[in-house]
Amino acid sequence: MTSKTSMQMVGHNLNNDRNKNDFYPTPPEATIALLEKQKFKGNIWECACGDGAISKVLTDKGYNVYSSDLNDYGYGDTTIDFLSNHNIKYDNIITNPPFKLSLEFTLKALSCVNSKAVFLHKLTYLEGIKRYQNIFNLNKLEKVLIFILFLGPLVFFHELGHFLFARLFGVRVQVFSIGFGPKLFKFKNKHKNDPVANGELEEIDGGVRRPAELQIKGGNDKNKGSFLWAAVRFANKVFCVVNAVRNSKEYDYVVWIDGDTFSFRPIPMDFFEKLLPQDTMLTYLGRENPNLNDGGKYPECGFVGYNMRHTEIQNFVDDWEKLYVTDEVFKLLEWHDSYVFWHLSKLYRKEKGIQVNDIGYWKGVKGHHVFVNSELGLYMDHMKGKRKKVGSSGKNDLRQNPNAPADILAVDYWKKVPPSV
Repeated sequence: MTSKTSMQMVGHNLNNDRNKNDFYPTPPEATIALLEKQKFKGNIWECACGDGAISKVLTDKGYNVYSSDLNDYGYGDTTIDFLSNHNIKYDNIITNPPFKLSLEFTLKALSCVNSKAVFLHKLTYLEGIKRYQNIFNLNKLEKVLIFILFLGPLVFFHELGHFLFARLFGVRVQVFSIGFGPKLFKFKNKHKNDPVANGELEEIDGGVRRPAELQIKGGNDKNKGSFLWAAVRFANKVFCVVNAVRNSKEYDYVVWIDGDTFSFRPIPMDFFEKLLPQDTMLTYLGRENPNLNDGGKYPECGFVGYNMRHTEIQNFVDDWEKLYVTDEVFKLLEWHDSYVFWHLSKLYRKEKGIQVNDIGYWKGVKGHHVFVNSELGLYMDHMKGKRKKVGSSGKNDLRQNPNAPADILAVDYWKKVPPSV
C-alpha cells in the first residue's frame, strides 16, 4: 500500500509580491530535518527542483535522485513537465512545489509514486477546503512533520520589537506570548474543513448549516459564498478581544483598532477620553436604522472601546466566547464578528439596560464608510477592503453628514487622498 507522508514547513514572505513562478528555494535545514525523521528506500524524484536546494542535500546523503523542473534555474532536467500526461513512476517523490499549483502537484505525485510522497508546504496547506475534498478526504496522511524554521523566530522577534519599544515609551505590557488559546484552537480545528463554517455553500455530512431564515432574509448573499458566514476566519478577532478584556482588569478601557487602520497625525489623550464615557459599556461605530424592519445594519467594528469599569463587561465577553464554544453562533443570521457583536450588544441593551456610545453618526444610511466620517476621521484612516491596494480611503468616502464633525473635510490628509476608491 502506498505510504503518503506530508511534511509541512512553516515559512513566511515579508514581501507581499510573489516571486516569479513562485520560486522560493527550500533551506537545506528543512531537508536535513526531514531525513532525520524519515528514511526512504529506492529512488527519489524531485519534480520541482528549482536550483537543486532539496536535491543536493538528498544526493549528499547518498540517495539516487532524479531532478526536474519546467523552468530553468540551472539545475536538473528542464524537458519534463511534471503535470503533463506522462507514465513515469518513481519509488519516492520529495518536492516543494509552486504554491499556486500545489494541489495539482500533490494529486499528480500521488498517482505516480510507488512508496512515499513528501510535500514541503506552509502549515496552512492543511486548512484549505478544496485540498481537504480532493486530497485529505481521499488519501490518509501517514505523518505530518512540522518544522518551525522561520515563522517561530520571525514572529518572536517581530513581537519582541513591539514589546521593547512599548517598554521604551512607558507602555505597560502584561503578557508576551505566541500561539492560539485552547478554546480558539478547538473551535478552528473542529470546523476548519467545513465549507459552510468558512463562508462557502457546499454542505458536508455532520457540518453546520445556515439558518432556515436565510431563505427569507440575507439578500443576494444567501445563494453564494460570503464573508458574512466565515465564522472560522473571524473567530480569531473575537477570541483576541475576549482575551484582552479578561486580562486587563486593572485598566479603564480596552480599545480594539483594526490592523488596516493607521493614524496620520498625533492623537491627543483627551480625544480618547471623550470618546469613551464612563457611563457606557461599549463605544462603537453604529449603523443602525430604527426605520428598517430588521433593526438596521451591524456596526463597523474597526474601532470598539470596552469600558473595563462597567459591571457587565466581563459577563459580556464570557457570553461572546460562549457563542463560539457551544456552536450557538451558527444559529444566528450571520456569523462574522461584527454581526455577532451586534447581536449580543442588542441583547444586553434590551435585557440588562446597558448603555452604548454610538459614534457612527450615520443612522439611516447603510453600507457607508462610517469610520472616516466619525471623529476618528480627524486622526485616522481605515483602509478596509479595496482601499488597501490604493493605500487610503478616497474623497468619495467622505459625506457631508450634519451629525459628524464639520472639520474633517478641512484636515490636510483628506485633501490629498484620491478622488475615489
